[in-house]
Amino acid sequence: MNADWKYGFSPLILMRGRDYYNNGLVSEIVRTDYGFAAVVEGTYDYNVMIELDADGNFLSADCDCPYAEDGNYCKHEAAVLFALQDNEDCHEINDSASEDDHDTLYEAVSSLSKEELASFVLSLAGSVRQSGT
Repeated sequence: MNADWKYGFSPLILMRGRDYYNNGLVSEIVRTDYGFAAVVEGTYDYNVMIELDADGNFLSADCDCPYAEDGNYCKHEAAVLFALQDNEDCHEINDSASEDDHDTLYEAVSSLSKEELASFVLSLAGSVRQSGT
């Protein structure tokens, strides 16, 4: 993945995202049909979706944190992108979710309030609609 994704983020958000990544707060990354899903530890555990094109270039990102819900790219998304950039040739990125990943995802989703879950699902639906799929 090239570094062009950084142009969509403010310098402060990039710095904070790099700090989150360096501090090990990106707890898991799983390959999806459209890119990657990850959980980033913060005030809460935030669910991040990264969409890439067929060549592996950044297209969009979604996070269920309040800052991203306002249409901004957030530090959680930046943290995942730094992880992807630094680990794209490593085997740390799972090609498919394991049973443990499903359990972790279930726990993360179960901890969301009804409103948070609805907001996250709607944001995912919007990103799928925007990508034309």
